[in-house]
Amino acid sequence: MNIELGTIKSSPYVGVFSVLTDKIALFPSGLESKEKKQLEKLFETEIIYTGLANCSLLGVLAVGNSNGFAVSEITEEDEIESLERRGIRIKKVPGITAIGNLVACNDSKAFCSKAVPTKAKKVISEVLKVDCVETEIAKSDLVGSAIVLTNKGFITNPLVSEKEFSKIEKETGLGGTTATANFGDKFVGNGIVANSDAAFAGKNTSGHELIRIDEGLSGR
Repeated sequence: MNIELGTIKSSPYVGVFSVLTDKIALFPSGLESKEKKQLEKLFETEIIYTGLANCSLLGVLAVGNSNGFAVSEITEEDEIESLERRGIRIKKVPGITAIGNLVACNDSKAFCSKAVPTKAKKVISEVLKVDCVETEIAKSDLVGSAIVLTNKGFITNPLVSEKEFSKIEKETGLGGTTATANFGDKFVGNGIVANSDAAFAGKNTSGHELIRIDEGLSGR
C-alpha cells in the first residue's frame, strides 16, 4: 500500500479533516497548495474540496463509503445541495453531531457506537447500504476515532479487547492489526485517512507506526 506523511490545514490530525472512500475523497476548502498537490497525487479518486457546517472538520462531521455519505445534523442545506449536484448520495443524520467520531464504515459494514440512536442507525444503514453493527472499541464509544476501516483491512486502537477485535474480523471478513499514529496517538482515526489503495498519515507518525499501519490496512 502507498502511504505518505503530511498535514491537512497544517495539522497532523489528518483524519479529523477528511473523509475518504474508494470513489470520492472529501477534503476541506482552503488547503495550502503543497497539501493539495500531495493529496491529489496520492489518491486516485475524485477529490472534492468542501465544507460541512461551515467548518473544515469533515472527518468529524461525516462518514462515507462507495454508496454515499452520512453527515452531521448541523450540515447546511446548501452544502448538501452542492454535493448532490456533483452526483453524490448524501443524507443528514438526525440526533448526531460528531458522526465521524462515532461511526466507521467500509462498503460492506458500518460499526456504530452505542451512543448512536436507533433512528440514526437506520438512516446510516439506508444511505450507506450496509448493516450497522453496534460495538465499542477499547471500551470507548468513539468507534469512528478508534478504527480506520477500508475494503482491504483495518487498524484499531491498541487497547482494543480480544473480543472487540474478533468481532470486527468476523463482521468484515478482513484481517487487521492494532496501531498508533502521530507518535503514539491511540485514536488512529484522528491521524490517518485511507481507502483500499493508499493512506495518508499525520507527519509525526513514526517508521514503526507506518509498518503497523501498512500491515493492518493491507489486511495482513
